[in-house]
Amino acid sequence: MILNPRKMMDFGAVKGLKDAKIQVQANGVDLRVAKLSRMKDGSATSVLDWDNSKRVYPEYEDIPLPAVVQPGTYLAQYAETVDIPLNVMAQVFMRSSLQRMGAYLFSSVYDSGYVGKGIGLLVLTKPIEILQDARIGQIVFHDADSAKAYDGIHKGEGVTKEIASGKPKPKPKQSVHEPFEMIAP
Repeated sequence: MILNPRKMMDFGAVKGLKDAKIQVQANGVDLRVAKLSRMKDGSATSVLDWDNSKRVYPEYEDIPLPAVVQPGTYLAQYAETVDIPLNVMAQVFMRSSLQRMGAYLFSSVYDSGYVGKGIGLLVLTKPIEILQDARIGQIVFHDADSAKAYDGIHKGEGVTKEIASGKPKPKPKQSVHEPFEMIAP
């Protein structure tokens, strides 16, 4: 079940919005680009293994925004900090305006207990001018009967250690499933 984004905002699941009236949508919350990076030429071969003991990521270099960004693959770090409660998981979808410009945004699952400024993989098929704080994705929250809280190496990416080291937020006392007032068409 997709959860009401206004209720998720009340629970503190997304922090650092520039303008909630614009960013809070019918089923999710728009995320802005804070930082854009591209893989460095000649970067070492990446390694993906079973238990992450040999994992190697490529090196990236930042692209100052605003910029006309050429076709290719980039990492886009979001401006907002997400803090996923223990009974919730989230996904980020690209905004339709990106799709109409010939771009794609891919993102991983945001597990229960994740805290941080997430990163999406931005793929451009043609040059696009990207301005600072451009809205590129929308985070959507789902009910989850989670097995455990996320505690991987990406917990806390882009935020201070004090924020990232906090205990996972407990299940909200108020139900995320309580009915809310429907908006007439």
